[in-house]
Amino acid sequence: MSFEMNTTPLVSVVLLTYNRPDFLREALNGAISQTYPNLEILVCDNASDQSTTDTIRAFKDSRIQHVRREKNIGMTANAQAGFQAARGKYLTNLHDDDLWKPTFIEKMVAALEANPQAVLAFSDHSIIDPFGTVDQIATIRNSALYTRTKIKPGLHQPFKKLALVDLAVPIAMATVFRKEGIDWSDFAGLPSVYDYWLAYLASRDGAACYYVNEKLTYYRHHGQSESTQQRQRVNDGYIAIYKIILEDPRMADLRRYFLPRYADHYRDAAVSLLRNGDRQKARSYLKEGLKIHSSLRLLLTYWGTSLPSAFTGHLPKRLRFK
Repeated sequence: MSFEMNTTPLVSVVLLTYNRPDFLREALNGAISQTYPNLEILVCDNASDQSTTDTIRAFKDSRIQHVRREKNIGMTANAQAGFQAARGKYLTNLHDDDLWKPTFIEKMVAALEANPQAVLAFSDHSIIDPFGTVDQIATIRNSALYTRTKIKPGLHQPFKKLALVDLAVPIAMATVFRKEGIDWSDFAGLPSVYDYWLAYLASRDGAACYYVNEKLTYYRHHGQSESTQQRQRVNDGYIAIYKIILEDPRMADLRRYFLPRYADHYRDAAVSLLRNGDRQKARSYLKEGLKIHSSLRLLLTYWGTSLPSAFTGHLPKRLRFK
């Protein structure tokens, strides 16, 4: 399909990066190689070093804008600032370590233009290793895990369960949003997991989404491990979001799914604190989790906080916190 820039709506690409110039180079190559030409590519650089600047300048593509933060403001704030600066009718998000196939944006925009009731369009994706090789087994398992093997192509309305329970919508690299369909100023001061918050904002009012049943993007698994501090931020983000969701009457029909997950994030946050030696704060998280939804894992973890730290490393893997 052929597109002319002056006859197609502008799509804003919000590409988040921080000190990964080699991955960024690949991501930018995928963005500028889209068959859909009318793009603005906002490279939201979270105070990276000079190598990132040099990588961006080397492209010499007028659609690319280098938006550099003077200090690291965190991924959520970096993303939100990019979303608010976007000028397009449509908006899409990409992390610097993920990739797109050339027809990704073209197919998402075609779906949204044909279905004005859809607030977003999304596709399936493949799993790649650090070198860009597709892991076929991991890809098959991933699509099944997030129910995309069972979703019918086309419109789904409402899609609250699809987005918030099944986690079927890959917000951060395989979704294009109708920009006017979301309040981009409403991020509730979240420490992390902005993608899950976007899924909530997009689906909470009962809007429709559109599913394109193709693997049009790539999610990269690599060896950069997550610190306990990062894990703590993730859990605190989910805790903040679930608190809001559970107070929203529009989500009452899904409450039975959210309660155990809400409690589990208190447990996971407590485990991160225990690994950092903060037993007192960990116990307070566990108490809150047990108030929400009592489970064997929560009870055993709470019991384990009274044990010597040398012993807890010998607990079963799913329970240990050393």
